[in-house]
Amino acid sequence: MGRMMPARRMQDCDAAGRLRQKLVRLSADAAELRAERDETATDSASLMRLLTREIDDAVLPRSLALMAQGQEQGRLTMSNRRLAALELAGVAQADVPQPPDSDTAAQIHAERLKRLVGRGQELSLRCLGLATGTNRGGAASCSARQLAAALLALDTEGRLEGLFRALRASALAWVMCPGGGDMRKGGPEDLVACMTGLAEDRASRCQVGSKAPCCTILSLPEARRLLIAADGDDCLLVALREADLAQAMQVWREMYGQTDSARGA
Repeated sequence: MGRMMPARRMQDCDAAGRLRQKLVRLSADAAELRAERDETATDSASLMRLLTREIDDAVLPRSLALMAQGQEQGRLTMSNRRLAALELAGVAQADVPQPPDSDTAAQIHAERLKRLVGRGQELSLRCLGLATGTNRGGAASCSARQLAAALLALDTEGRLEGLFRALRASALAWVMCPGGGDMRKGGPEDLVACMTGLAEDRASRCQVGSKAPCCTILSLPEARRLLIAADGDDCLLVALREADLAQAMQVWREMYGQTDSARGA
C-alpha cells in the first residue's frame, strides 16, 4: 500500500481561493452551469467576470466568440488558463510581431475589449470549440489577472499614460510631459537630454495648438526611432529600436482606434 502524506495548509491564499471556486463549479448542477453561459456583460467589470471564468477554465486551446445582438463582435483564443489571442470582427489585423511580453499582450487585449464595451451593446460569449491550426493564438499571452489589471487601468488613467505603460519595457529612453504636472523621464542621460528640449517644445505646442491625438515618428542615429505622441495638453516621447517600432504603432492604433494619425519625419 502507498504511504499516506499528511495534509498541509496552502500558503498561497489566491491559489486556495481558485481551488475552492473550481470545487464549487465541479459540484454545480447542469442548470446552474447553463445559466452561467447565458450571462451577459454591459461594462468592463461584468465582461471581465465572464472572461475570468472562461480563461481560468481553459486548458486545451479553445475559441469563443463575443456576441452582440446575434452578431459576432470578436473572437478569443484561450489555452493553458491564459488568453492567447483576441481579434475584433471587421478590423484588419496588422502584420506586426507578437507582443514582446505578457504585460504588453494584456494591454493590447484590454484596449480591444474597451472598444467593444464602449459601443454600449450587451455582450455574451458563445463557445466555438477547440482552437486548431492557425487560430490557436500567438506565443505572447496573458493571465486573467493581468488582463483585469490592464482593463482596470484603462478605466482609471488617461490614454497617454496607458500608452507609456505599454511601451516602457521596450523604450531606450522616455520623457513624459503631463499638461498639468511635472516632467518625468528615464534612460541614458545624453539621449534624455536631447529629448527633453524637444519635449518642452512639443508640450508648448500642445497647449496652444490642436488638442486632437496625434503621433509623429522621427529618425534617430543607430537604427533608432523617436515616437512623439500628443493627446490634449499631454505629450510623450519614446526612443525605440527600429525593430520595436511596428509593435509600438500597433499599440497606438489599438489605444486610439486610428490608422492615419501617425506621420513620419
